[in-house]
Amino acid sequence: MRSFTMAQLVRNWPWALLVFLISCSSPDNRSTNPVRDPVVQVTLSSSASELTVGQTAILTAMITGRTGQVLSDRAVTYRSETPEIAMVSSTGTVAALAVGTARIVATSEGINGGITLTVSAAPIASIVITLPNAVLEVGATAQALAAVRDANGALLSGRPITWRSNNSSVASISASGAITALAIGTTTIAATTENVTGTATLTVTAATLSTFRVRFDPHGLIVGDTLVPLWIAESATTGNRSSFVRFELLRGNSAVSVDSVTGRIVAIAPGSGVVRARVDGNTLDATIEVFPPSPVRFAILWQGTNRPSTRVQAAVERGVRRWERVFIARMHGSAIRHTLPANSCANDQPLDINTQDFVFVIRTGAVVASGASGRPCSTLSNSLPFAGAIMYDDNEFTREVGLDSASLWVVEATAAHEAGHALGIGAFKTNVLSGVPITTPLAPSPSEGVNFFLGAAALRAYKALGANQMTAAVPLSGGGFHWATPPFSGELMGSWSTRGFVRISSVSVGALMDFGWPVSVLLADRYSLGLNAQGQGGDRP
Repeated sequence: MRSFTMAQLVRNWPWALLVFLISCSSPDNRSTNPVRDPVVQVTLSSSASELTVGQTAILTAMITGRTGQVLSDRAVTYRSETPEIAMVSSTGTVAALAVGTARIVATSEGINGGITLTVSAAPIASIVITLPNAVLEVGATAQALAAVRDANGALLSGRPITWRSNNSSVASISASGAITALAIGTTTIAATTENVTGTATLTVTAATLSTFRVRFDPHGLIVGDTLVPLWIAESATTGNRSSFVRFELLRGNSAVSVDSVTGRIVAIAPGSGVVRARVDGNTLDATIEVFPPSPVRFAILWQGTNRPSTRVQAAVERGVRRWERVFIARMHGSAIRHTLPANSCANDQPLDINTQDFVFVIRTGAVVASGASGRPCSTLSNSLPFAGAIMYDDNEFTREVGLDSASLWVVEATAAHEAGHALGIGAFKTNVLSGVPITTPLAPSPSEGVNFFLGAAALRAYKALGANQMTAAVPLSGGGFHWATPPFSGELMGSWSTRGFVRISSVSVGALMDFGWPVSVLLADRYSLGLNAQGQGGDRP
């Protein structure tokens, strides 16, 4: 360090004084920045302490130091402890997301401060219902949707919806909004939540059915009869609707009753009733005629000594009596008293006849390979017959004696067929009825040269059946078949249609009506053509 003499110091005393002062000062006495006041508290406030979902709020963080003064220059970070309820941005903007309580925390220099905010549901301003189609066919389904919005038009989610239809007979709606169209009409679909309701109008129209058939036939019933109609209802859009068919009686409750679900009809008393089948706004009506029990009772006389067993005889008589049902009055206006000469009607000895109806004379004998034959045999002048003969082949009956019960349908079917011939079906020539022969006969199969009578009633029934193919033949017990002919041609009788049940067709009954017998075609059995090898097929009127 440089030294100075006293004389030099005197001469330069101002500088000397300065040097002295510096040398006397503390070596640590240097100039520094003021000390920072530490953060001791963070206080959060919000522009709103209660929010609704979708709203926002601005947070303000007040930072105070040790002396209580506000430290405005301190950095602050924000976080949400319940981000599913509310989120907060880096600048302190809170967004309400869901109903609940949110806790927001602000941090500055390791010191935390928080605030609790309540988030409630936004008030609903409107509900708008959307239907995929405002017009539905009966049986169709649809899903209704509801859009819930606030006053600003914002979509609100999570609101429980209560659905209802103000006309549940027209359309129903489930808790989830699934609509089912039930009947023709109009209904209002409503959606409600938090006392706010939205509505939409739904119209239900008749379903378009690709197929709707109800077969009430026969339309004629006898008191005490029951009938369960067959039906089918198909819709291209809703599929099989048959299980939804319902029935009602439009008029005639004194004559018939009907089960609304099964369609089962019960004939109560003579008269008529109209039954309606209804499905999906579509209807079909049928008139049911109820007849009193037939007054006709055939007399059946067995001839000869080679007779079948009792049970085979019973089967024969069941087949013959199948025809009694179709008569609605006595066959003759008064009793016919007549003596049949021996051998005139399959009878060995003269027979005294006294009947207002009809006598069937049955015996065995030599018959062609068909196994049996039948014919009227006692026609008085210009009148209908009062007796007929049925002949069974001796061998045929001999074989049938040993038939088991399941095979007796062959016996019954044969008897029913031959009884029809005995009544005149396929046996009368035109001139027997009118005395005027037809040179060009009208018949279903003219190429066969059929010259038996075919009148208007039989022809109408024939055309209604659409007969254009072979019928199934009834097998003979000894081999071979009977009636394997084009349906209703020469004999005007088709064959059996269901094993175990002999059916009297409307064509056959129509022929009896054309002859002048007091019968009703309405009492014919349902009949089908196009039978399979077993004689089974879908029935038609």
